[in-house]
Amino acid sequence: MSTSFPTPPVLNYTHSPAPRPVADNCTGAYVNALGMGFDASGLLGNTRSSRFVAVVEDCVVKSVVAEKEAPTVGVTAAEKVLESL
Repeated sequence: MSTSFPTPPVLNYTHSPAPRPVADNCTGAYVNALGMGFDASGLLGNTRSSRFVAVVEDCVVKSVVAEKEAPTVGVTAAEKVLESL
């Protein structure tokens, strides 16, 4: 998760290990390295992340999904991602 505010389906996920957020102290380094960052400095003051989910198992990225438009919540919805696990 690229957010520090998990949704209720994520908070109620009962399998192990539980999903966890990843952060980089607002530098944008993590999301830029993934190609998921965009410059929002004019409106929001810094680099922002596209909405995406990376499923990682044993330090290996198994899948990555990203929304095509910023306000959209479709393929990255918690229910969709948890169903795919």
